[in-house]
Amino acid sequence: MADAVVSAVINKAVDIGATKIMEESSRLYWLREDVEWLKRQMRHMQGYLENAEAKKVTNPNVVNLIKDIRDLVRDVEDILEIYLPRIESHTSNCLLKRISTCFVPYCWTSWMFSREIEKIKRRAKSIDEDRAYYDIKDISGADDVSNVDTRSTTLHVDDPIIVGFEQDIKALKSKLEEHPLVSVVGMAGLGKTTLAKKVFRDMKKHFDCSASVSVSQKPNIKDLVQGIANQVGLPKEKQEENMKIGSLSRLNYLEIYSKSQVEIPSSIRDLKNLLTLDLRGCRYTVKLPVGIWKMEQLRHLLLDDYEIDSSRMRLLCKYQKVQVLLPNLQTLSMIWHDLQPAWLLKLTNLRKLELRYVTPEIMDVLCGPEPISKKLEVLSLRYWGSSDCSMNGRVSLAKYERLMKLSIREVKMQQLPELPPSLIKLTLQSTKLIEDPMKILKNLPKLKILHLHEFSYSGNKMDCSGADSFPQLEILELWVLPLLKELIGGEQMGMPKLKQLLIRECPGLVRIPERLQQFPNYRFLSGVFYHQIWN
Repeated sequence: MADAVVSAVINKAVDIGATKIMEESSRLYWLREDVEWLKRQMRHMQGYLENAEAKKVTNPNVVNLIKDIRDLVRDVEDILEIYLPRIESHTSNCLLKRISTCFVPYCWTSWMFSREIEKIKRRAKSIDEDRAYYDIKDISGADDVSNVDTRSTTLHVDDPIIVGFEQDIKALKSKLEEHPLVSVVGMAGLGKTTLAKKVFRDMKKHFDCSASVSVSQKPNIKDLVQGIANQVGLPKEKQEENMKIGSLSRLNYLEIYSKSQVEIPSSIRDLKNLLTLDLRGCRYTVKLPVGIWKMEQLRHLLLDDYEIDSSRMRLLCKYQKVQVLLPNLQTLSMIWHDLQPAWLLKLTNLRKLELRYVTPEIMDVLCGPEPISKKLEVLSLRYWGSSDCSMNGRVSLAKYERLMKLSIREVKMQQLPELPPSLIKLTLQSTKLIEDPMKILKNLPKLKILHLHEFSYSGNKMDCSGADSFPQLEILELWVLPLLKELIGGEQMGMPKLKQLLIRECPGLVRIPERLQQFPNYRFLSGVFYHQIWN
């Protein structure tokens, strides 16, 4: 049978082309022509592969031709994934979207799509010439590519004659009897895939059901799952039903890992019982639908790098108010761009907030007269941008009466914010404080961990004096403070519970309180003053 990957791509070309382009391509006629050409050509490609498989060809030239066909089909899949969503975004009937996506960007995207199709046409012509030369005839003639039965499809590789692998096959089989998963690794051309194919064919007879898939570096998860479903005999109507994300009605925890770009469908709002959405395992950008802000039952939204419908999101913010309905949200982690400061006022039950792209406007909301949430326990603020984020004058976080952990990075402040007495852990980095932070920090009754890291303080003195200072402090870290020259301890110095002191890369520090120097077992190595005390 024809390659399962090829069959899936053909189905995708037909289905996506019909639904996303054919219905709304009246403005640019060549889109219809390009999609029709793709549909025809993909069917021919399938026919070539069927013919080659039927003849069980081993001729190296023909084998190379088949590889060229498969490479071409995978490139077609990439083109469809890249350009069709863009074209679709310009063909909406929504008046608001037509305002944002004028005819010029639509033409440009369509022209780029057609240019890619022209490249495919040239490659297809070359393949067709090679096909005629090697006498591989098209025996398909079928109109509906969905008739191809992929259940008997094995690994999507060529079928060379296996010579000299007997010992390797035997060794691999024995490992499979001991381990549920065995990886075959090595340099290209050593026969890894051939070996795996042979072992798979020999081993599958011991199972009532088996399936094999070929996973590329940028896999289409939906196509992979559907390919497996085809091979195990799952009816097509059942496949389509199960592929709908909204059918997972009882799902309450969703965690996604991906090494490629991920786009969450708008149908995620149909998951009425979803409480936790964790996307921190996605290595690249995650595209979220605007509707993510209306999942009222959601409690934990954990992100890393994301994008919310990009330009469409900005347009919505300009022409209409985005309704935020997340009354039960407790954790909002690592939000990036597109966060509107006013939305924070809607998150009244937040316990943990981590913002990676803090602006002065967001700081104004956080430091306003009323807390965004009276339940906030963890707050992490960071600014990543080309320009500086600065706070002029003193701001207050004292109204967050339950706040226990606070981290501020890359936000410049002249003075330390007013802090609540509930604070247990504080981390500052690149804040470039001018005023000595110790004047405030030494009076916090519950502070146990204090990290003053890279360029958090621009002064040359820190006053740690006072018998009652830092009553609960256990860990003190001073890192990369190049201007710091003196730690003032005075005759009486607090820190009665100090267990660990780390002073690192403070080249100008020449005066350290005798109270700290008298701790047992301290070391000074390579410019690092390290001291640890265990009660």
